[in-house]
Amino acid sequence: MKKWIYFIVIILFFSVVSMYTYGKNVSSIKIMYTSSLNGNLDGCPCRTDPKAGLVKRAAFLRSITDRSDVILVDTGDILDSYPDEPLAEEIFKIYDELGYDAIGLGDHELSNGVKKLLEYREDFPLMSHNFTINQDDSGRILFSSEPMIIDKGTVKIGIFSLISPKVFNRYSEKYKKHIRISRPEKIAEKMVFSLRKEKVDIKVLLYHGDYESAEKLAENIKGIDVIVVGHEQKLIEGEKAGNAIIVSPGAEGNYLGTLELYILNADIIDYKNMFRIFRYEVDPDDPSIRERLNKYNAEKKSRLIDENS
Repeated sequence: MKKWIYFIVIILFFSVVSMYTYGKNVSSIKIMYTSSLNGNLDGCPCRTDPKAGLVKRAAFLRSITDRSDVILVDTGDILDSYPDEPLAEEIFKIYDELGYDAIGLGDHELSNGVKKLLEYREDFPLMSHNFTINQDDSGRILFSSEPMIIDKGTVKIGIFSLISPKVFNRYSEKYKKHIRISRPEKIAEKMVFSLRKEKVDIKVLLYHGDYESAEKLAENIKGIDVIVVGHEQKLIEGEKAGNAIIVSPGAEGNYLGTLELYILNADIIDYKNMFRIFRYEVDPDDPSIRERLNKYNAEKKSRLIDENS
């Protein structure tokens, strides 16, 4: 608990100092970001591959009561890569409870099939603007058409999401025939143009793909302010490419990043980035999620017994 308080106090301290430094006309916004949970509702203290689990992150996020200047996003792969519909339902419901504003589509979100994927899209803020589903009976379905716009008082934020075709390279042709990925560059230009018309202050791209491709997007598409990268599970702390700030929150959902932007006349004049790492052995559980997790594990055990009997 002391570590949580310290982390939150540090964020508030930087906000106050920066506002004093830049003056009253400067606005600030915090982008809290996560990625690559990989279905880890629970975690493990595994030495070679530690996982904190959503049960730890949730407890921390619930402790942040004032989100008037915060947007909370994820860049995808929140689900396990293997089919597990009950687990997927729990994770999406928890993300909804925690107040995620936007979730970028990752390839793991297809693990339960395209029919379930469309259901998730209807119920939760899951998005991808260059992803199309090919359905035999109803033609093509564009997953997301319009960017999301969030108004935080003095700051207007536009969010869109893209997925790299490369993330499907290892998928079978039988699987890939049900999906179509438009060129990220083409759709990025379209989204930026749309957000300019809406006069947003900050344009945020949730990019599910490799860092090198994200960097090229930042350099070639003018107008993107922030790119949050997922999929490769790298830890990237506020690197600049073109005019964009690129961040990425590392592996297994163990980190929550906070990128604080200081904005004057719709321009980012400064920024700070920090990470909060969650550890299975140290951080407390969210009690309600631990209870649901125990129920999920019991039901999963029962299903396995029925399947093997």
